[in-house]
Amino acid sequence: MNYKFAKIGIILIIFITIFQLYLYTTYPAFKNDDSPETTTVSYTLGIGHPPSYPLFTMAGKIATLLLPGAPAFRMNIFSIILGLLTLLAAYFVLRENSLMLFGKTNMAVNIGGTLLLGVSYLFWNQAVEAKGGIYMLNLLFLSLIIYCYLRLLRKFEIKYLYLISFIFGLSLANHWPSMVVLTPVFGYVFYRFKNSLDIKRTLINILLLTAGLSAYIYLPIRADVDGVFVFMARPDTWQNFLWTVFRSGYINDNLTASGAGFGQVIEYLRLLRCNYSVLCIFAVIGGAVLWRLKRGLACFYGSIFLIISALVAVFYHAPRNMALMAGVFSLPAQYIIFILTVTGFYFIFIRLKKRYKRELLAVFAVLAVLYCGFSGFSENNGRNNYLSYDLGNNIIKTLDKGSFYIAGIDSYYMPLLYFQNVMHAAPDIRNFNTGSIQFTWGINDFIKKYGNPGLRENDVMNNLTHVIDAVMDGNTVYFTTYAKIPDKRLAEYSAKVKGILFRISKKGEYIPPGMFDLYSYRGIYDANPEYDRDIFYLYEERMAMYADELFLSGSYGGSVKMYNRALQLSEKIPDDKFVRRADIYYNLSIDYAYLSDRTDQLRSLLKTIENRCDFWQAYEDAGMIYYQDKNVPAAMEMFQKAVKYGSPDRVQLGKYMAALSKSQ
Repeated sequence: MNYKFAKIGIILIIFITIFQLYLYTTYPAFKNDDSPETTTVSYTLGIGHPPSYPLFTMAGKIATLLLPGAPAFRMNIFSIILGLLTLLAAYFVLRENSLMLFGKTNMAVNIGGTLLLGVSYLFWNQAVEAKGGIYMLNLLFLSLIIYCYLRLLRKFEIKYLYLISFIFGLSLANHWPSMVVLTPVFGYVFYRFKNSLDIKRTLINILLLTAGLSAYIYLPIRADVDGVFVFMARPDTWQNFLWTVFRSGYINDNLTASGAGFGQVIEYLRLLRCNYSVLCIFAVIGGAVLWRLKRGLACFYGSIFLIISALVAVFYHAPRNMALMAGVFSLPAQYIIFILTVTGFYFIFIRLKKRYKRELLAVFAVLAVLYCGFSGFSENNGRNNYLSYDLGNNIIKTLDKGSFYIAGIDSYYMPLLYFQNVMHAAPDIRNFNTGSIQFTWGINDFIKKYGNPGLRENDVMNNLTHVIDAVMDGNTVYFTTYAKIPDKRLAEYSAKVKGILFRISKKGEYIPPGMFDLYSYRGIYDANPEYDRDIFYLYEERMAMYADELFLSGSYGGSVKMYNRALQLSEKIPDDKFVRRADIYYNLSIDYAYLSDRTDQLRSLLKTIENRCDFWQAYEDAGMIYYQDKNVPAAMEMFQKAVKYGSPDRVQLGKYMAALSKSQ
């Protein structure tokens, strides 16, 4: 009995340690993804973007009522709890799996395996933020289904088939796209035990599956309530309900039947490899052991892995910077790799007869798990990341009371919705997302709120122009990304930079400077520039544009200050924006030229060339500085490259180079 309590104590200590790790690294508010929307929907019992995740929404509402902290933080804690429950289920899956294959189990190996899953990059990444709770909940459901199947293989009990039916229904009511593809696999489970199913048991399974799916009733019920927060279509008709559930707006967005490119498959394989580091080698051994000992179970695991991998690696086409999204959808496949890895490790462990060899293998495994934890810590540590939260606050600071805000992308829209619907801030700000007015439901929603300016389906840019034309009279209009001012208004109005937003103002209207000094930038230099790049771009681009305006007004010192602030952010952004960084450095060099600061002018020109090697203007200007300083070799090099990269002043540069040649 004491030994049993000791085992429970050890497991508790391990899980408390993981909880502390997750609690330390979780976001203080929300991550720069769908988390602001996810939190808003759960807190208000609203309706999120398709498929709206009704089960998670209702569970999240309970979490916002019971857990401590601000609503956004409560949802992060809820995700952590779901992650811990998934790890607990994974521990018992490992236990049942080893009993099935080897007739015995090892608590230390199972705990170590659970720790490996807990500190693996993708699992950890999703366990500490609100939107990740949706994927954690589905991974919990998958763990429970696998556990039930393993119990069925050891000894048939109808209750486990009933549980599989109910849990599968619940998973479809949470995030069906990642589970419905596994229907053939779960169908095989029932086929395998078909001789134990009579009509009564079959009907009970169908009823339990339907009971799990019944969470979708939430959508039309809440859609019929006035004032309920709805992010996209209001599912108050059959058409809108089906549009929401089946994600009709996303069919042509990320999915395509054209097949995967070689690079995409390689990227997916890289994600599989890096998640468990060198320990994934054991997955190959585990797969071979499974095939030799339990081919039926090997096919079960293998089918889950192959179906999810095909869906993600072949059909999910995403740009390089969206690789994490592909990784998130691959979590069920990563989970199978985890089971196979621990299986392979345990097989080698029990085959080693010498104690010191077992100890060396255990030390290797511990070091590998620690490596996974340390290597993923910096990217998964969101404790100082307020970027999305502060962005919403900064947008509110920028907007005038009663203004009309047109958000360009979700990252610039969702934080404001959180502040308005959860924190009840800026209630007088009217807003909409440009992407919504390409759909019938979005057009109808806009008309219901603001009238009909003549909107048409699938005509976003013209619709946007009509909207601006309709709301400009008597309203101050702001937007984040490109919006065209109607031609008939151009004589009177122009778009001016006000902080991170554009404001449509009457020509000649003065916009006070200093907006950027009012903003909060907490943790911006500790953030992950790969994931938060859209926020970095917004601040960097608007700072540079504001510096342009200061330059045109003759405020060269202020322009230098603002360009340098933009460059501080630009240096954090991954290298695919070198061209824009080069433009900022070149503009900065012009400022220094007006300030007669030749040293900093030359430094800026060289940084321009460093970021864009074909910038002939920078070569030409740098060459002139070297020419005036009588630095013949450097001047010749700069002039030659200016000619090479297309300078139109070839004749004049030729004269300079001739003069330099004579002086040597």
